[in-house]
Amino acid sequence: MFPDLIYRLRAIFRRNRMEAELDEEVRFHFENQVEANRREGMSRREARRRARLTFGAVEEVKEECRDARGVSFLETTFLDLRYAVRSLCQKPGFTAVVVVSLALGIGANTAVFSVVNAILLRPLPYEDPERIVLINSRWYQPPASAAEYQAWEEENPVFERMAYWGGGRTGVTLTVKNDGGAQNIEEGRVSASLFSLLGVQPILGRNFLPDEEVASAVPTVILSYRLWERLFEKDPNAIGKNLRINRENATVVGVMPQGFVFADERAQIWAVARADFRLSSRFLPVFARLKPGVSIGQAQVAMETIAARRAEQYPETDADSSVIVMPLHEAPFTGALLRERLFIFSCAVGFVLLIACANVAGLLLVRSSSRRKEMATRLALGAGRWRLVRQLLTESTLLAVAGGALGVAVAYGGLKVLLAFSPDNHQFDDGRFFPRMNEAGIDGDVLGYALLISLLTGLVAGIAPAFKGSKHNLSEASRGTTPDSGQQRSSSLLVVAQVALALVLLIGAGSMINSFVRLQSVDVGFNPDDVLTFRVDLRQGEYANSLGSPDESGKYSGDLQVINFYRQVLERVRAVPGVESAAAIGFLPLSHYTFNSHVGVDGRPPKDRGERGRWDPEARVRHKVVMGDLFQTLGIPLLRGRDFTAQDSAEAPGVVIVSEGMARRHWPDQDPIGRQLTLRSRRRGAAGRPLEVVGVVGDIQDWSLQQEPWAAVYVPRVQQQGMNSGRLLRMSFAVRTASEATALIPAVRAAVAGVDPEVPIYAVAPMDRFYLIWTGESRFYTLLLGVFAGLALILSAIGVYGVMAHSVTRRTHEIGIRMALGAQSSEVLKAVMRWGVALTMIGVALGLAAAFILTRLTGAFGLMPAESIESSGNDNVLYGITPTDPATFVAVAIVMTAVALLACYIPARRATKVEPMIALRHE
Repeated sequence: MFPDLIYRLRAIFRRNRMEAELDEEVRFHFENQVEANRREGMSRREARRRARLTFGAVEEVKEECRDARGVSFLETTFLDLRYAVRSLCQKPGFTAVVVVSLALGIGANTAVFSVVNAILLRPLPYEDPERIVLINSRWYQPPASAAEYQAWEEENPVFERMAYWGGGRTGVTLTVKNDGGAQNIEEGRVSASLFSLLGVQPILGRNFLPDEEVASAVPTVILSYRLWERLFEKDPNAIGKNLRINRENATVVGVMPQGFVFADERAQIWAVARADFRLSSRFLPVFARLKPGVSIGQAQVAMETIAARRAEQYPETDADSSVIVMPLHEAPFTGALLRERLFIFSCAVGFVLLIACANVAGLLLVRSSSRRKEMATRLALGAGRWRLVRQLLTESTLLAVAGGALGVAVAYGGLKVLLAFSPDNHQFDDGRFFPRMNEAGIDGDVLGYALLISLLTGLVAGIAPAFKGSKHNLSEASRGTTPDSGQQRSSSLLVVAQVALALVLLIGAGSMINSFVRLQSVDVGFNPDDVLTFRVDLRQGEYANSLGSPDESGKYSGDLQVINFYRQVLERVRAVPGVESAAAIGFLPLSHYTFNSHVGVDGRPPKDRGERGRWDPEARVRHKVVMGDLFQTLGIPLLRGRDFTAQDSAEAPGVVIVSEGMARRHWPDQDPIGRQLTLRSRRRGAAGRPLEVVGVVGDIQDWSLQQEPWAAVYVPRVQQQGMNSGRLLRMSFAVRTASEATALIPAVRAAVAGVDPEVPIYAVAPMDRFYLIWTGESRFYTLLLGVFAGLALILSAIGVYGVMAHSVTRRTHEIGIRMALGAQSSEVLKAVMRWGVALTMIGVALGLAAAFILTRLTGAFGLMPAESIESSGNDNVLYGITPTDPATFVAVAIVMTAVALLACYIPARRATKVEPMIALRHE
């Protein structure tokens, strides 16, 4: 096989030499036959005549030899390519339009595939990732208690080892002596066996040891590659050095490989989650490595058996427990929750490619119509129909490969835009929106995909024009170009398909744009302009951070010290030139964090928990702990009563300010000022002391822009002493400035450092950045669908224009006769436009029907309808509209019709400028 391949390649690249050798070989055998005939007594003339009869024509024999060795196919393919290049170069305008159209479709598909490949298809960077599983008690919620974890670890027969992830924690204070001060980092808390379970080894040092999970063990940490590079400048002697983390010394024992991430992609340092942390935590994501030969189904059965056994032993706590074993790549933080939406966008970008294929097919049909005389001539000269089909497919494939090459460049630029506008790049205190998206790029897999899709596109777009273009009667060789009803029908169908597909995408993009505009117009209830925000964290001790309680031996072990720190920070920040006011709150609005409590009013205690331990939703409120001039700083209107004052001290009677929604819910048509209420947290059980309502403020969007504002209560921080004080060691600060907020960041940092240089501030950003977080997902989807729909609109317009332009060219003679007989320009315009308008209307009607069916079936392209938002409690991409919003359908249909008619009008208008005498001579 290998020698044959070499021979065929030589036949292509050394054609003249190989032809000479073949000619010499064939003539040698012919002369041998002549000599054999002479030996039988024939004359030379008779011997050569008999040899020709026996041996055949020399050229025919040579052709048979080429076919037998496979040279003919390769040679003709090479000739087809050379002819295709020459033919396409003769029509640079046509070639450029087709290549650019295909580049847009193939490039968009390649860019989306690179993201899908990075998030969903590429194997996780762990040892045998297919054997690693996540164990949940219910879908996408891993509340494994310490007792459950111990039972699973001891009783299971299907796992080699198990480990748990303690989660990430923000606000870990890292003090490095050579850094000159404290800084805030993100820490990941893991069990000692987790990295070993993943099969990941540090590039320096070692993994954690089981003994380091003991509460009395010396704290150890493993650094990320970036933190090692930043703190120690890649010094290998960093192993064994001490870091001061939350005012405790920890020894560096390892450095992870560059690019390593697990679950929480923001972690810069990892510490062991010790036994006391495990016992205190109610939510442990548990991971396990399957034994060789054990399937997911077998592991599921084994874990269900353990769960059933525990349900019998502990009916009060485990009666309703269930266990689900899922592959690691289906875990929420590996992108499984994005599969549906990524699939939807893959379908959307697939529509773009289909439109590009239809566009190119239409243009190729137009071109084949102008080449009918050429094709008929080639048929008359003996070319077979398959030979013509192969030639035309070679041209379409060559165009597609050229479009694919340019499409890779388009994909590269598109990825840059995609990453730049990804919600990940706008978040500073939340998890990543697209995990592993930073791994998306143009690699071997993506290039292979681009090549494959280019070849398929060339075949799909060229197959119909190739068979249509090769189907001619031999008598047409002497005719001019006459209308072909079959090709006209094919072109019409392609135009209708392009319009319909583009309309479907435009409706999806229109729904997103409509939703995004509505989301942007939501009244958040406060003014985020010129407000600088930051957070501080006073939790101390290596494990106090996780347990949420202060270190008894630290400088902020009591509420008085904590409150004094906050007061000093507010005083120093207010003294910064350019600061108008400052305040502190447990969690800022729209920060996606909050305290919840349950309220009892007018002497009634909070309602008890209902079925399955759930509180009555009517009693649940947002519990906001504040200091300073919060309402003035955030611009929240005070509707009734008064603000907090210095007289509202810890010793004074308890006071509270409620939101307008809270007042409306519990005291409709009544004055809430002076009313009494009590608050009880879910963890505490007993209600707090009575609080008097002294003011009512406006509602604010606290959790999401897409939900109705929650009822909220505001209480002074000084009156919260002894009430879950561990949770109040973290506070957010808001600073209203007279000018650009970011300009005061250095001064604000210095003000906080002046109170305590070991307490860093983090999540420093203007408050309007929260809009980038909460509108980021909607903005991203709107951008993607908008780009895809724009491409579809452009490609459809090109396709309609190309077909109409060809129709005008083909009817030039007819138009000349009409003009010569006295037809007016308006009549010619109507006659030409009539066909384009009919095709456009049919395409729009089909597109509207298809979009209606798809949106009803998929719930607005896989997104939850707006009317289900409140019941689900989740954020959704569509806001304020239904998937089949009539206004969107009508507006998009008008836009699509206008663009298509414009594409029809330009060639139709050109037809009215035709000179009759020139048109009459047109062939």
